[in-house]
Amino acid sequence: MIRSPCPTDRTQYTGLMYRSDRDALAEQVDELRREREKLLAENDAMRTDLLARRQGGVPVRPSGNVYKHGVSHLTPGERAALTRHQVDAFPTGALLLLHFLTFGVFPLVYLSTLHGKLPQAESDDPTAGKAIGFSFIPYFQLYWWFFNALRLCDRLNFQFRLRGLPEPVPRGLVMATCIVGVIPYVNFLGLFFVWPITLVFYQRAANRLAALPQLGADAPVTMAGGFATPQVRVPVMGEPLPQAEGLEYPAEAEAEEAVKARLAAR
Repeated sequence: MIRSPCPTDRTQYTGLMYRSDRDALAEQVDELRREREKLLAENDAMRTDLLARRQGGVPVRPSGNVYKHGVSHLTPGERAALTRHQVDAFPTGALLLLHFLTFGVFPLVYLSTLHGKLPQAESDDPTAGKAIGFSFIPYFQLYWWFFNALRLCDRLNFQFRLRGLPEPVPRGLVMATCIVGVIPYVNFLGLFFVWPITLVFYQRAANRLAALPQLGADAPVTMAGGFATPQVRVPVMGEPLPQAEGLEYPAEAEAEEAVKARLAAR
């Protein structure tokens, strides 16, 4: 015979159901609040930038490549736009394995596609198609071999500088890898020993960038003009979710009151 739950069991089950629904709703509301704060921060940055340009108060940008200067001269709108990227994580071990299986062809194509996922800060920043196609032009590929690798290094490091973090890819190592790659006979040694080390730095930087919020690191970042991005924090596993403001749960309250009344009647 199947035992039907007693009224107390049903009340407790109902209370658990309401509590689970409340937690799910609170999590959704908290996620929407974080997304709203991020969008408001971007809108404020763009508005501040436009007003500064209209009033003629935009700081003068230093001449030369933006990757060779600091980020303090960037306006809030520029910083908000340049932190937007579409870089996805990829296993570093899989990249190394495919590097050896394809004799360096796969990382050449894969790393070139990262150009298309990063914001274009300079007019000569290549797209993914340009980065791949120019790598196979006879003779010109010798110049492009250096430019493509070094510019990707600069663009990745630039994303971390925008967030106030140290640069993860050593530019000197990338330069040494490119030099070894164009020397006859020595390039074979570089393909299996030097280039894999550089790939690790590249991919670890891309994976870290993919895990970072679009507007910066976990703490607020003060931008030019005194503008600061909001602090975005995701609760760790097991940590109670913050109570959603402005939401009430009368059904749960009624269920708890019913349980207390039954216990008091006993």
